[in-house]
Amino acid sequence: MLPKPPSDRCDLRRVVHDIRAPMQKFVGLPAPCMKGDRARGFSVLRTPSDITRILVVPTRGTEGVESPLLLRADAPNNWFFAWNAAKRS
Repeated sequence: MLPKPPSDRCDLRRVVHDIRAPMQKFVGLPAPCMKGDRARGFSVLRTPSDITRILVVPTRGTEGVESPLLLRADAPNNWFFAWNAAKRS
């Protein structure tokens, strides 16, 4: 059996853009995400291997949690949305 190649840091972004966006547009559901908020720039989804873990995936390009864009006053509060999504599930 061949080892699995390392994950690309853009894999989650591909899920959001290549799967969730068309599902939202054509079916009206953000699947496989729990929520997609284009205006605020993020999608919320569960990890496939552990349903208790929630991920917030930016829909806009960022460099990571250290990005200066996340420090702006108008930046979305991703942690708040992830926490609320986890409490509702």
